Amino acid sequence: MKQSQIKSSAKWLSVFTFAVVCAVTPLVYAGPPDTTNAAVVSNTNTGPGSEAWARRLASLKMEALPLVEVVKELDGKFPEVNFIVPDAGRDATVSLNLRNVSLQEVLDAIEMSSEGAVRSMKRGNMVSFAVARSGNSRGNSALCRVFRLSPYLDGKSEKESEVAVKSLYDALTLAWTMLGEQERGVQRPNLTIHRETKLLIAVGREKELSVVEQVVRELGAVVTTRALPGATELKAR
Repeated sequence: MKQSQIKSSAKWLSVFTFAVVCAVTPLVYAGPPDTTNAAVVSNTNTGPGSEAWARRLASLKMEALPLVEVVKELDGKFPEVNFIVPDAGRDATVSLNLRNVSLQEVLDAIEMSSEGAVRSMKRGNMVSFAVARSGNSRGNSALCRVFRLSPYLDGKSEKESEVAVKSLYDALTLAWTMLGEQERGVQRPNLTIHRETKLLIAVGREKELSVVEQVVRELGAVVTTRALPGATELKAR
């Protein structure tokens, strides 16, 4: 009887101990981890001029516009961005016909349409353009050509010579005007006649000087071309 009481007391003691342990160490569900202070990563451009890069244009059309005019157009549509054009690239032409495009897509299209000649670089809210020089830079270099007009003027009186020179200038003006109707950026060269030697001196670009050469060749002139030290004479056939 005494042993039975001891076993019963031990059993109740075990139950009591378990109850006490459960009471002082309750199981609490903490819920999901707290992400209140977690860092959020976004690829959205939030820097200066970010609104411009998010904006899309319904359409954009440019036909053989000089780069400086293209930048004026973009500046009006994206005033938050600063555009920089080097002096050497102001006359580079751009042709585009785009729809539903962003500023970045416009810049990509300019590079594609120019076959990589006109490229852009973005830094903050600035976009700078770089224009690659053509392998043949002579087309934009200043040349000096001298035409001997004596075969055209010899045998004429002073008054007749003045009329002949005016006719020559009129023919050149007409040729340059017609060229300008078909091509942008035509620049008339500087022309001077040295009356004592009957020489026509012309300074300008290859494209415009070729017009002078074609006209005076028909008059039997002798042409001297000078781009750098040294000269080559081209006698009319």
